[in-house]
Amino acid sequence: MLENIKLLRGRVLVREDKENEAIRGIVIPDISKQRTLRGVIVSIGLPLINKGGIELPIEIRLGDEVIYGEYSGFPIEIGGEEYYIMLEDEIYGKEEGLRGIYAEN
Repeated sequence: MLENIKLLRGRVLVREDKENEAIRGIVIPDISKQRTLRGVIVSIGLPLINKGGIELPIEIRLGDEVIYGEYSGFPIEIGGEEYYIMLEDEIYGKEEGLRGIYAEN
């Protein structure tokens, strides 16, 4: 069913991750638990193009675990699962970047 959705430039499809409450020791506060604020990138649209006609690089990859704001994205249900279509700019961070902060030497 996901293959039926073609994302436009600069947009990503995020599957909400309701199972995990924390990423590498970062706990989402109870006040923010109205919505998970965490998900996995399952589809990526084409890159944005700036006014000069140059494609802007996409920093997100398929499978990245990401953190986003409570009001980010447009909710959509596909096959009984909750997804969000959002701009890449609405994503605050991804697990890869957070892992480096807590890496053991």
